[in-house]
Amino acid sequence: MGEAGVGFKSKLCVFLGLDRSSPYKPHTQAILDAELAAQIRAVLVAHPFYGHRRVADELGIGKNRARRVMRGADIPPPKRRKKYTKASSGRKPAPPNVLKELNVVADYPHHVWAADFTYFWFQGRFYYLATVIDHYSRQIVGWSLGTHHNAELITAALMDAVSHYQPPAIAHNDRGSEYLSRHYQTVCDSLEITASASAPGSPWENGFQESFY
Repeated sequence: MGEAGVGFKSKLCVFLGLDRSSPYKPHTQAILDAELAAQIRAVLVAHPFYGHRRVADELGIGKNRARRVMRGADIPPPKRRKKYTKASSGRKPAPPNVLKELNVVADYPHHVWAADFTYFWFQGRFYYLATVIDHYSRQIVGWSLGTHHNAELITAALMDAVSHYQPPAIAHNDRGSEYLSRHYQTVCDSLEITASASAPGSPWENGFQESFY
């Protein structure tokens, strides 16, 4: 009966002019769309202002596919970018870009460090990598890997760096909530590190980390 059933399906597909695998494609596509939707949500966690075009660029897919999957999975459009000078509740005011304001150039090892984190997809889930780079040597001096991006992740990268080297005079980063958290800034204060942050929406102001990733 099994062989007869297979023969019947094949003949029916030939008669109707269909690919033999056509009955299974919708199910396979649904699985692929669900996996892609999970990846899109992870991208939007790290970049809440991304629309479908930026998401498509980030994941290396077509913008039409990104838009279709986002609509099908009821993923909302990007949040409106707000202008602010202070972080929200639970954070200290964002520090200025000390490097730009004072025209600081790293003159010696561990004068200026820059911090950031990125993410990657591995064996069915996302992982987050936080790194600290020395402006003078362009070398990674500290890092931390985890399954969540939070203040603990980036603090662990900083502590990894200071466990091997003297604390820098200045620590620069973007305005991500993790770096504006009281936890992270309190650690910097305790190490007598001057905090510096890029202007909103200006990733090039943390160029050493951006080019490394």
